[in-house]
Amino acid sequence: MFGTRRIQAQLERSVLLTSGLVAGAFILSKLVGLARQRLLTATFGSGGVLDSFLSAFIIPDLVYNIFILGTLSSAFIPLFSELIHTERASREDANRLADNVFFITGTIMGIFGLIMLFGAPYIAQVVGQSYTGEKLTDTITLTRIMAFSPLIFSLSTVVTSVLQAHNKFVVTSLSAIMYQIGIIIGITVLYPSWGVAGLGYGVILGALLHVGIQLPSLYALGFGIRPRFRFQTSELKRLWSLYWPRILVLDISLLTVLVGKIIASQEDAGVSIFTLAYDVNSLPLGIISISLVTAMFPHLSKVFAQGKPQVFIAYLMKTLARILSILVPVAGLLIILREPVIHVIFDTSEFASSEVRDLLWVLTIFAVSLPFQGLLPLFARGFYAQQKPKIPMVIGGVSMIIAIGASWWTYQAFGLRAVAVVFSLVMLCAAVVYGVWLLASVSYEPQTRHGRWIGTILLWSVVTWGIGWGLNEVWLTVFDVSGQFALSLGQVLAVGGLSTCLYALGAWQWGLRDVFRESEDV
Repeated sequence: MFGTRRIQAQLERSVLLTSGLVAGAFILSKLVGLARQRLLTATFGSGGVLDSFLSAFIIPDLVYNIFILGTLSSAFIPLFSELIHTERASREDANRLADNVFFITGTIMGIFGLIMLFGAPYIAQVVGQSYTGEKLTDTITLTRIMAFSPLIFSLSTVVTSVLQAHNKFVVTSLSAIMYQIGIIIGITVLYPSWGVAGLGYGVILGALLHVGIQLPSLYALGFGIRPRFRFQTSELKRLWSLYWPRILVLDISLLTVLVGKIIASQEDAGVSIFTLAYDVNSLPLGIISISLVTAMFPHLSKVFAQGKPQVFIAYLMKTLARILSILVPVAGLLIILREPVIHVIFDTSEFASSEVRDLLWVLTIFAVSLPFQGLLPLFARGFYAQQKPKIPMVIGGVSMIIAIGASWWTYQAFGLRAVAVVFSLVMLCAAVVYGVWLLASVSYEPQTRHGRWIGTILLWSVVTWGIGWGLNEVWLTVFDVSGQFALSLGQVLAVGGLSTCLYALGAWQWGLRDVFRESEDV
């Protein structure tokens, strides 16, 4: 018992340790997710049922991303943290706020679920613009079954936010694994028995497991979620003032991808190609950026509420350096190793050669903007922690308008790959504007060590890319890979692993050691 308490205390103090825990759980989740992806591509190939399954996610994901993911939690955690960390509020106030949000969120998302349930035929025609016959019917069926998945995930997000505000990251990190397991059960058990509907029920099962695994930890904190019709008006007004601008800000990368999927549905296997490429792109993004930002956000909110601007800046800059120190070299290695990576993650035996080429090109274009994608969540939450959501609202709103218009025009003129180019350009520009504005908002003064960090990252990344390219050429000379799983896996592990180790040794020795070292100001 003493050991467990000591570990939890260390987690609550150490951002890096917490980030490592979240990243470890995310890696495990993604490994389970890779098994899911291979099962999907091996079972259904490209197009057909896979297109229908992925298209059925578009509207539920859109609703969840707009109203809950990155919006509700980003507004709720700073306010909830203030209630539990300041003397002027009581635990009962925090409990009542959580209950109110749980009830209101459930009601609103339940209404959306009913709309999607009865509007499934119309929704399917929007997300699958060229679908006909069985493909359209399957999309309608899956949309109806999955209509209430945003409701379940929304309630789970409220629970997750309460736990993360208390720095309880272990169980919240495991919830994503349970979701993946539910989908795998849908593919392997329910689909053979119930047909395409089994895939949808697997998603619902995964969502229930996602929230279910967190409830015991919530109750252990003394929070018993229950509907309260007596609303905490003052705190709800504050929450609303923080929340509504975030609806307009959204997650630029996720929504740009959702728009890309709808546009891609005009060609056969387009949704599959766009979705699978982004899934690969999101692996390092989630493991590194999302893990670090998830662990950092409660601390940013706390130190800002306590009036410690210098500590706030220190947290922000060290997290920025940590994200770039990993995503910059990884982006280049992902481009170099894109072909074996694709063959390891997906079973492409049922893909046409043109579909594989498109998948590789779209992945390459996504990877170019990977470091900028990784910084967007940090910059957005930097504003949210200060309870300044209107600036991200402006940046995000303008970015989304440009992304939607440019994606539609470029697709008509140049095809699917051009939509990926628009995505990467929007990510780059948005990250630059976000970063400059955020640093100005906290009166940031450049420091020599910060410049040294960036210089070291760029220098050793270029060296790593050169080494990786050379090792990759040697591997291809010695082995006839030809899409074989074992040789492709060996190529990724040998070339990627050795290049990464050399980068880590060099960067650690010459400039980045203090980035990953816990210090008094971080």
